[in-house]
Amino acid sequence: MKRPKVLSTSRGQLLLFVLFLLLITAIMAGGLSAVWESGVQTTGLERNTILAFYLSQAGIEHAKIWVKYNSGTTTQSNIALGQGRYSFTVANLGGNSRRLTATGEVLAGSEIIAKRQIRVDVDRVALTQASDTWQEI
Repeated sequence: MKRPKVLSTSRGQLLLFVLFLLLITAIMAGGLSAVWESGVQTTGLERNTILAFYLSQAGIEHAKIWVKYNSGTTTQSNIALGQGRYSFTVANLGGNSRRLTATGEVLAGSEIIAKRQIRVDVDRVALTQASDTWQEI
């Protein structure tokens, strides 16, 4: 007994449908992988930016300690800490006023991949060593 032609046509249509479905799935998978990769890159950039900010905050804290025990102007640079470094400068603005500037840098080898800077002007700096804490006004 011979098979009717309707069945062979249905199999051909089913094969085309499956191939089309596989093509759509491949396109969607490619798009999702591109979105996934950019999301991972963005997360890495955010992490490095935050790390650079924290390093610059460490530089400001170091500068505060330096101001407490010293009265002049100085530059301390390239203090390594973890995956990066920070540097700070203290500028005498006259009288008891100082400008503290700190820069935090995240490194990949010798290349800077993120950098943040904080500048703080401090008035009425107490140049005496009254206690072991920083007193902010």
